[in-house]
Order: sequence, then structure tokens, then C-alpha cells
Amino acid sequence: MEKTLQIIKTAMKMEAEGEEYYKAAAEKTKDPKGKAFFLVLAKDEKEHKKLFSDIHLSLNEEKKWMSIKTPLTKRRVTPSSIFDKKEVGGMKGDPDDIKALLVAIEKEKKTIDFYRNAMDEIEDEDAKRLLLELIDIEEGHLNILNGELNALTDSGYWFDFPEFTVEGM
Repeated sequence: MEKTLQIIKTAMKMEAEGEEYYKAAAEKTKDPKGKAFFLVLAKDEKEHKKLFSDIHLSLNEEKKWMSIKTPLTKRRVTPSSIFDKKEVGGMKGDPDDIKALLVAIEKEKKTIDFYRNAMDEIEDEDAKRLLLELIDIEEGHLNILNGELNALTDSGYWFDFPEFTVEGM
């Protein structure tokens, strides 16, 4: 139980840091759609932090895992770019927006890795199911962020798929 509580405390901290980062990124992003995008991600992280806080309270007070009645919000990837792709200094997209996306991508990867490692240390099946659901959500965030980065940098990829190929020619 102590290991589970420690994992939940760490998860609360990570989600709080994610929320704060996305709020700060929204403030710094010049593109209005980019601002809204980061605020949506901040809201998701806040939802996750509240969930972990409630679970922590339940484990501390009732010594049992609480049942989760409401499903977590899952964002779906849309094919249109959120950020404006205008030219800035010979590069598509604003360099600050690109940097914000790169940092966000790293944060999401670390969160996913943490949840995967935590699954190996927790025996409670409800906890494992929750972590799997959160991994799925965070991977959705990661896919959206990567897609936006690819669109802004004209990488030749669209959501990790090459936009064109020379095979079969």
C-alpha cells in the first residue's frame, strides 16, 4: 500500500507540473488556436491531478481503492493543424511555439514511462486499469503534439506517417 501511495503522490506532482506547463505555454504562444490547444491540455492534466488526489484520499482514509465512476476525457486527433504555419525566419511556425511543443512532447513521454513503470510495481487491478487508461490518454496527447510539431516544421511526416514515399516507383 505504501508503494501505491508513493506512486500516486508522484503522479499528482507530475500532473500538476503538466498543468502549470501547459498554462504557461498557452500564455507564451502567439497563435490563438495554439493557446486554446494548450489550455485544453492543461484542463486534462488538472482532471488527472484531481483524480489522483481523490484516490490518495480514499486510500489514506478508507484503506481501499475508490471506484472510478466517470470516464476520463479522451481527446481525438484531428487532421487539421492547430497552429498557424506562417513563415518565420525561413522556418514554418513560430520558434517559441515549436520549443513549447518539444518540451511538451518530452513531458508526455516521461509521464507515459512513469505510468508504465508504476504498473509493474502495483498489484491492484483497478490501479492497473486506471494507469492503462491514463497511458492511452497521454499517448493521445503525445500523438497530437507530434502531429503539430511535424506540421509546423514541415518534417515530411503527418502524425508519424511519411507524407510521401518513393517506394513502388
